[in-house]
Amino acid sequence: MNRYIKMIISISFLSLIITNYLVVNKLRTYKKELIEEKGKLYATSELEHTYWVNFLQGIHTDGTKFDNVKLASKEQPPIALEEYMKDIPYVLLVRISDMHCNDCVTSIMSKLNRLSSELNLTANTLVLASYQNPVALKSVRNLAPALKTCSVNSTDISFPLEEANFPYCLVLTKDMTVLHSFTPNKAVHHLTDSYLKNILIKNNKLMKTRILLMCLFSMVLSTTYAQIDTRQRNVIKTKITTVDDISHIQSKELKSIWKPSYIHVIAINKKASLKDFIRLNKYLTEAPLLYNPQNTLIICEEKMVEWVKEAATGYDIFPLHTMNLSNEMIIEGTMVPLTSKDNTPDYDFKFTKEKNI
Repeated sequence: MNRYIKMIISISFLSLIITNYLVVNKLRTYKKELIEEKGKLYATSELEHTYWVNFLQGIHTDGTKFDNVKLASKEQPPIALEEYMKDIPYVLLVRISDMHCNDCVTSIMSKLNRLSSELNLTANTLVLASYQNPVALKSVRNLAPALKTCSVNSTDISFPLEEANFPYCLVLTKDMTVLHSFTPNKAVHHLTDSYLKNILIKNNKLMKTRILLMCLFSMVLSTTYAQIDTRQRNVIKTKITTVDDISHIQSKELKSIWKPSYIHVIAINKKASLKDFIRLNKYLTEAPLLYNPQNTLIICEEKMVEWVKEAATGYDIFPLHTMNLSNEMIIEGTMVPLTSKDNTPDYDFKFTKEKNI
């Protein structure tokens, strides 16, 4: 009898060990999968965050002027940035400081060093560094020794991205205009690679295009001035009447650019804010099969055209004066030209609101 009891206890104990092993192994597998999934979610959120940050700062900084700071380097005496740029079409300007995250500085400088020969960065890159410690400045220079690195006083720079205390890049043109500002994120390093490669290719093409445009400019200047002068003398009055969700619009200018392919019309209130333009960008990019520059017209106040261009690149934009079609910030609807059958001789179009964006 004791023998059977011992056997039962042994079998039970062995079963318990096997069960525990299986449970622990399952928990380890689950934990590993959880960590991997968390890593994927983190990478995705970091990528989205980087896109979001750079979209916002592009709206605020592109087209602004950079500060004319004094550059100090070991190769030459101090010189103003504007003087340095007078014979250079553009530079990729990289801004670093001892106030920035040390790992972030190391990441961007090491990347620039790695890509310098491939992208010809040596000829068209300027690093502006603010370091109080000469040893720290020397170590930063050594991360990318082929690049021109100049010392600047951080208090002389009032550029908006200084407040974030992170390294940033931008394209600076000969007239000190800022283009394509970008804040790298070492967690999504491939995005920085893509920025550096594409931005330099784009600006090389841009400079060739500008030379051609300058040649054409002198040829068409007088004609353009005459057209502008005529347009100013013959201002066509815009009239908008709204009842509920339907607006009647009188605009001969809108009539002249109207295309039958416009099946979507997006109207932006003159009170729209930055967050509304961000929402518009997301709305259009998430449905590329539904909305595209061929079938969508965007109407807004003239002062908002540049903002809309950032949020809806490539789309046709019509600056409609006294634009206030709705109390909502952005609405979508349909617009149709009016004919004699509509019995509204004072108006050219009827806009029907369908939904808020």
